Amino acid sequence: SVRSVANDVELYRLPGPGVQAWDTVFSPSGDFLAVHYEARGRVHMILWDLRTRTKHWEQEGPWANGWEFSPDDRWFVFFTKGNDASLFDISEKKVAKTFKHWNGRGMFAFDPDSKVLAIHQPGFVDLYHLPGLDKKQRIVTGATQAGGGAFSPDGGELAGLPAEEKYL
Repeated sequence: SVRSVANDVELYRLPGPGVQAWDTVFSPSGDFLAVHYEARGRVHMILWDLRTRTKHWEQEGPWANGWEFSPDDRWFVFFTKGNDASLFDISEKKVAKTFKHWNGRGMFAFDPDSKVLAIHQPGFVDLYHLPGLDKKQRIVTGATQAGGGAFSPDGGELAGLPAEEKYL
């Protein structure tokens, strides 16, 4: 259910696939809501269009260990079964690119202009130029595990959080 914070009123309910909802994330505009459902070995993801309260896209089987919307609401990136990473084009309603070599332990970050996707993995960060998805740069971090990461507001700096360290 989606509720109003101001007056604690349920605004509307979105019907799930019959298993428990685990994670949710709103798109930056608030037009979309991604929901990860899981129970009894079943994993399901639904991307809701909140303007129409309808399913914009749905897939069984993704492993939602990491996911992120782009600031312009055009892209949604997530880990899938088999630990690949998929970049979903929201306007086209299709996966634009699947990155086949990921281990399912990384995190994603988009720059503020939605022109660069950073995929943090153990030991490195790959930067991809959007929309063409050409690899732009690999940054070697030396971290044995990948934590989160974020671009600065102007997109000129990228902070990475190596999971086993207590500093950036």
